[in-house]
Amino acid sequence: MVSTRGRKGMLRKVIHIHTNDPLAKDINLRISMKVLETIVINPRSINFGTVLEGKEYKKKITILNKGRKKVKITNIIITPSTQMIRLDHVSPFILASGCVKTFTLTFRPKVVKNGFVYGAAVFRTDLDYPSKVVVNIYARVQRKIVQTNK
Repeated sequence: MVSTRGRKGMLRKVIHIHTNDPLAKDINLRISMKVLETIVINPRSINFGTVLEGKEYKKKITILNKGRKKVKITNIIITPSTQMIRLDHVSPFILASGCVKTFTLTFRPKVVKNGFVYGAAVFRTDLDYPSKVVVNIYARVQRKIVQTNK
């Protein structure tokens, strides 16, 4: 079995077989395959960079069904569940073949201990593979600087 996890496009492999046949001691099988994505999420990761605490930031996430059959998104989970990261739609839905759905991800950061926020939007599907697709979310949070007049 050849893993196609995280790959797309053309994939080539060579299988080496060592036999006890004196006429063909070694056999090399060359295999070419095209890995097709069924569900495409764009972007696969969102890096907000350095952001200010309490300010609101928004990004779009699109999901495209490139498969031949409908796909059900059975569950959408946002981690961590601190209310810093929200999607405008988290109910299950069905995406017909060739259809696209766009979400708005809203990020309202709070300062955390080390200053870095890591999260994810996890879309679970009714497919055997991929059973889930993940959008990773990153940011460095800075406190608002309050200036006082002296």
